Amino acid sequence: MNQTVTTKRKIFSAIFLMATASIGPLFLLSTAEDTFQFKENLAFIIIMTAIIELGIQMNIWRILTAVNQPANIVIEKIIPKSLPFTSVLVLLGGVAFNILNIAGLGIGMSLLFNIDVKLGASIGILIGILIFLFNKNRMTLYTFIIVLFSFIASIILLSFLFVMFDVPYSLVFARTVIPDIEFNTITSIATMVALSIGGYISFSGAHRLIDVGVTGEQYKKEVTKAAVFSVLIVTAVRFILFLTILGLTNKNVIIFEDSILEGAFLEIFGDLGIYALGILFIAASISSIIGATYTIGTFIKPVNVIIKTHIDTILMMIVLTSWFVYLLAGEDVMLINVASILNGLIIPVILGGVLHASKRKDITKDYNHPAWLFVYGVISLIVLFALIFISIYDILQLSFYS
Repeated sequence: MNQTVTTKRKIFSAIFLMATASIGPLFLLSTAEDTFQFKENLAFIIIMTAIIELGIQMNIWRILTAVNQPANIVIEKIIPKSLPFTSVLVLLGGVAFNILNIAGLGIGMSLLFNIDVKLGASIGILIGILIFLFNKNRMTLYTFIIVLFSFIASIILLSFLFVMFDVPYSLVFARTVIPDIEFNTITSIATMVALSIGGYISFSGAHRLIDVGVTGEQYKKEVTKAAVFSVLIVTAVRFILFLTILGLTNKNVIIFEDSILEGAFLEIFGDLGIYALGILFIAASISSIIGATYTIGTFIKPVNVIIKTHIDTILMMIVLTSWFVYLLAGEDVMLINVASILNGLIIPVILGGVLHASKRKDITKDYNHPAWLFVYGVISLIVLFALIFISIYDILQLSFYS
């Protein structure tokens, strides 16, 4: 196969791994709920989130691929003996989100086959494990992820086509430029960043590029484009889903707040809406579980040679642990809050270290990180830190006083 074609396939595998890791069931539910809450103002939140995400993702992908090392190894060089801490932090965030992904998988199986949610999750997770272990070189795995993404994108795009003439585009544009900003708007940006590229998600693509050898300064342009493209894909999917729900509410369709997506799909597809939503949830959940599990593996492999040797078995045990916790605890609101906090904190903590590493010649060698990109990353880091702490304060306040 032509080397250029092979390189493009490797880059696309990283792009879609990151995108599908991001577009999980919580992504779908939160976008629908935020549309219901913020209406046209959500356009501003989505755009602001994308701007912050670009600053984070371009820096992480460029620096890590330039030095050809995963994030936790880079942080270890700056802060000795920090490797176990960063690995465990990502592990906890990934496990928390995997529990929610498994819950989404159960919902999808229940909608599609009319079975108990936990039984559906159990059947689905066993299928997911088989997929992850199917091919040692992971090429089949990422081909499968692209297929899953095609299902996700097709269903959401088809839904939008049914309501595209009912969307108040002029008002959406107006609110994008001049939004009605409230305190909830600020916390929603933080939550959206955490759900889009927080925690393990951004590193999934960067670590994938390292794994397949797309590293070094010769690939800097391709890596930058890939980082941008991955954020644009996630943003486009979210925006289309937002416009779909908004178009329905603009038609004065009655949608109940506790079942927004179900009501929307029933309105669009009729009785087939349940099955379409089931397929959407299954595809989003399995692909997100795979993305999370893969990235956890890239973080914990360097900790110990025993872990590296038995990585597939350990990852399978981690997924089974997430499944077992879900069966015992279910989908708890506190778990969603913990997952959001963990994944929100991971990015600024590790991004700060990665940006610092870009100025260390003992780490970057001959690579010179662009000044504009560094400044963009620092601004994104400062804004994200502020948003995350505001969001944590809001979550803790709700937890203690609700």
